[in-house]
Amino acid sequence: MGEKVDKKEIINRLQLYCMNNKLVIQQEIIKGTNPKTGAIVLEKDGEINQCSLEMLEKMKLSC
Repeated sequence: MGEKVDKKEIINRLQLYCMNNKLVIQQEIIKGTNPKTGAIVLEKDGEINQCSLEMLEKMKLSC
């Protein structure tokens, strides 16, 4: 099976990401986390996607 998801660490890192990327918050792109996988749930233009926190931290979202 996969690596155990540390929910507290994910929330802390996601909060830090959001503080540094306020436009993402203003656009309400981040919808939450998937509790089973720890993936970040994103929605833009009605399309829902999931990505790892690592991927989110590396990419630049075009708001």
